[in-house]
Amino acid sequence: MRTRGQSVSLKAFHVRKNWAELTRRMEEDRRTIWRVVFGIVALSAIMTLIIQRLPLSMALESTIIEAISFCLFYAVVTWYALRFKKEAKWVVLGIYIWVLLSAVLFNYLTKAGLPGPLHGNQRVYSPTLYFSTLLMLNWIALGWVIHRYPREVKAVGLDLSRPELKVLYGLLAGGMVGGHFIFTASFSKMLSFSLKPLPYLTWQLFYELGLRSLGQELFFRGLVFNYLYRARQWGFWAAALLASLLNLSIYLGVWGRGNPVITAGMLFYIFIMAVINAALYRWSDSIISPVVSSTVFHMLIVLR
Repeated sequence: MRTRGQSVSLKAFHVRKNWAELTRRMEEDRRTIWRVVFGIVALSAIMTLIIQRLPLSMALESTIIEAISFCLFYAVVTWYALRFKKEAKWVVLGIYIWVLLSAVLFNYLTKAGLPGPLHGNQRVYSPTLYFSTLLMLNWIALGWVIHRYPREVKAVGLDLSRPELKVLYGLLAGGMVGGHFIFTASFSKMLSFSLKPLPYLTWQLFYELGLRSLGQELFFRGLVFNYLYRARQWGFWAAALLASLLNLSIYLGVWGRGNPVITAGMLFYIFIMAVINAALYRWSDSIISPVVSSTVFHMLIVLR
């Protein structure tokens, strides 16, 4: 017959065993997240450097770069939010394919046949650039994920409730940083600025809202900063600076493509914008403000 003391000992043994198993799983999850984050950032940065130096058409170059960066950002954020769900891999695959197809269609319709960058071509006046609105289809995919997994995706900032103040703060933040960049560059006479044609501005706006700014803010603020700051309990500055440095690494391909002083200045402002976006995310627990601020900032930069 088992005595009371033996029963207590067995219960304590099972508690210690379960706790050890839980600790092991948490540690393995932590290592997996680190490997995925740094692996995706390294892949995006290195492959972008290589691809930009190959003799590819602008449409094909853009599609490949977006496939290994922004499209992956969407997929990885979805994986992080749903990684404990059985169906996670299929949802992640579906999101990646959806975003990739929208990027392929976008690049084919707006960049096919371009011999060089869009901003230096007469196509900036072409109505075909209005096809950039197709990138907003990505919000349909995100909307489905938000509707299907509302609690899980809030952990990556996919909370679209009460957007008014979030949009306002994003507009103010992006306007101040972008305006400071324009003022500094104009005052130093290093750059001149002019209003671009409406088709090109429309193209840039939906490129940011539907692909670049949205993908970057989901990944670097919704996943990386949020994981470091809330899950790992890092201090704000440590989490914000590391997330911003990783964010900056995907822009290293711009080196050698222009004046190094201007390039360094732009990278500095991109880094500052990333830190501010981390603060906006901490304040709002949503990617709305960071996406809006990043979009406004990039819209002002293209005026150069």
